[in-house]
Amino acid sequence: MASDCSSWHEALTKELSRLLRYSYGGFLVAMLMPHLAPTTWRTVTALPWQLSLPLLLTGGIGFYAIHRCLFVPIHHLVLCFFMWIGETRRTFKPSEGDGAPISPTWWLRKRVQVRCASRIIAYHILRREETVIPQVQRDTLHIEHAEGTLTLMTAEALYCASFYFALQHLGSIQRALFWPFTWDGWMYSLGPPPLQFGVLFVLALLFLLASFVRGGALHRFEALLFFAKEREVKSKLAQLGLRLPVPHDFTFNSDSESVTLVGDFNNWKPQNMDKPKEGSKAWTKRLTLEAGEHQYQFVVDGQYLPDPSCPEWVLTPHGSRNSVIRV
Repeated sequence: MASDCSSWHEALTKELSRLLRYSYGGFLVAMLMPHLAPTTWRTVTALPWQLSLPLLLTGGIGFYAIHRCLFVPIHHLVLCFFMWIGETRRTFKPSEGDGAPISPTWWLRKRVQVRCASRIIAYHILRREETVIPQVQRDTLHIEHAEGTLTLMTAEALYCASFYFALQHLGSIQRALFWPFTWDGWMYSLGPPPLQFGVLFVLALLFLLASFVRGGALHRFEALLFFAKEREVKSKLAQLGLRLPVPHDFTFNSDSESVTLVGDFNNWKPQNMDKPKEGSKAWTKRLTLEAGEHQYQFVVDGQYLPDPSCPEWVLTPHGSRNSVIRV
């Protein structure tokens, strides 16, 4: 019974959220149209509500569709740029609390080595991956993302109103676009009503700033979720072929005369390792491996041995142990 109530509650939350998003555009149209197009507004309100309400909803849905298809991607690109600046000014220390990532796409490049052109694809795949983000959190994040864009939609509507009034009073598109960059433009825009399109412009900027703050917080939370499930993230993206080959250093400390490396990455054919430098016992080899899980052994003077420094291993059908690494 409790699970049924929970399912009904989740479904109701999703549908109410969808209703809010699609009706919010109509609300903005109803708020601004009396000031931007009073004649059209009087015509609409003179109609029976059975006609005027669908007209408002249709206009709002159209506004929301333009917003989602055009302005939201631009907003995300700008937000990613600011988050990239924030990441580049920090030292990435994954072992420390302050080393947790800010941007999920930056973390995918820096720590997971996702191909440049695939980062956005990888990000959207991980947002829907059960092993990375549980279903309840996924639904909550989806609603938060969708409803968070309503703040951006409000900023768009206020800027459109500001531009319309500026165009009405300044007489040209060029002057209406560039008045915020001049002192005289601000003095004129803050004059007596109805010239106060500067107030609408400031409000639009405040809502735009709020949308960036909210969006940044959501992306930061997603980055922390990915960061906490780094192993699952790497495994999933390696399966999909979205990660770049990763350099890996193999090391074996021994006084032996010969040490070679075998593994699934070289078809189990012995590969010579670099001899130790003077005063050292470390045989080393750097290889570029495909992302994912690999098994290997060292061949020390003809004897196959697992890597003593690698804690993970699997038992082979022959009874020996293969060391396992994930890159």
